Amino acid sequence: MPARVFVRGENGANVGPEAGARILAARPPRPDLAPDPALPDDTRLWTALQDAIGGPWGGSVFDTDAILRVLAMGKAALAGQSPSASSTKGNIAGRERPG
Repeated sequence: MPARVFVRGENGANVGPEAGARILAARPPRPDLAPDPALPDDTRLWTALQDAIGGPWGGSVFDTDAILRVLAMGKAALAGQSPSASSTKGNIAGRERPG
């Protein structure tokens, strides 16, 4: 199914996808943009997996090898840190484990 994307540039001018991507990439994110602290753990895990594979534009299909590479690199990086530098107690999402 063919589709088209029309991007509006400055002053309402139509620009192509490449120019639109440059315009959007140059914009800083909103300063109040942050994950909702009440997100359920399964949603937080899904977003972390999406981030590891390039997000929805990376195909939204889990690339197991890419995820395993990211996990292995993260574990190796954490192994080089002192225990006090890892305040998340092994939880890469930033929340401490219960108990």
